[in-house]
Amino acid sequence: DDEEEEVPPPSAKKGKRPPTATKPAAAATPAKKMKLAPSSAPTTPIATKKTSVATAPATEKKAPTSTKEEKVFEAQLVDMLSGKGRMAMAAIGGRVKRPSTVLKLKPFMEARPHLFKITGDQVQVV
Repeated sequence: DDEEEEVPPPSAKKGKRPPTATKPAAAATPAKKMKLAPSSAPTTPIATKKTSVATAPATEKKAPTSTKEEKVFEAQLVDMLSGKGRMAMAAIGGRVKRPSTVLKLKPFMEARPHLFKITGDQVQVV
């Protein structure tokens, strides 16, 4: 009566794993309960809609706020470009050390149209 089920031998095909019987069937039940819990609270979606509506007007374009590092970086870019004229964006990135607060060079320059004119991949001082 105490017979153990034999696991079939692995197939000769690579990449296929034999089925495992270690997962209990009860594990699927809490997952269903977790899915039902958030949907049972109707106030949560309403609250998120209110916050998203309130933040929508705040997406206006504002003048970029610069840290001290960004202002130094901006001055270095202007100095280099005024001496060289027009340069490729990749060449600029290799010559001037970018501060950690600036994630990408192109958006940094695009946010300052009063200083930089971008034409394709070329950048020059206005």
